[in-house]
Amino acid sequence: MRREIGDELFPIEEEFVAGAIAEARRALGAEAFQAAWETGESLSYAPLVAETLALEVPAALSASTDLPPAALALGLTAREIDVLRLVAAGRSDKEIAGLLGISRHTASNHVTAIRTKLAAPSRTAAVTVAREAGLLR
Repeated sequence: MRREIGDELFPIEEEFVAGAIAEARRALGAEAFQAAWETGESLSYAPLVAETLALEVPAALSASTDLPPAALALGLTAREIDVLRLVAAGRSDKEIAGLLGISRHTASNHVTAIRTKLAAPSRTAAVTVAREAGLLR
């Protein structure tokens, strides 16, 4: 999907994604992981998101984090969930930065990463996708 939407990982995301891939491979087994990976690569955006949200996250993965299964399925980090909740509350990047003790630039980067991962063209669209996925009330 990243190739389809022209996305590249932020440098700070590369280690997390590599770790998540390795953990998924261990939890699923090499053969099941490869089959799932190839299936995922063959799907376009809408079916891929539907398939991802329908997945049951293996216990070995969900036990290693307090994140909701939908957040894991969509690749969102705990910090991105925090930022997403503030975006849903109508907060600006500057307000998010102040509330989380980060720079406005970092807050903006988190919002961009969230929008990219949710394939959302706007903040409003990201909140809508998150609500539909059950991440927000």
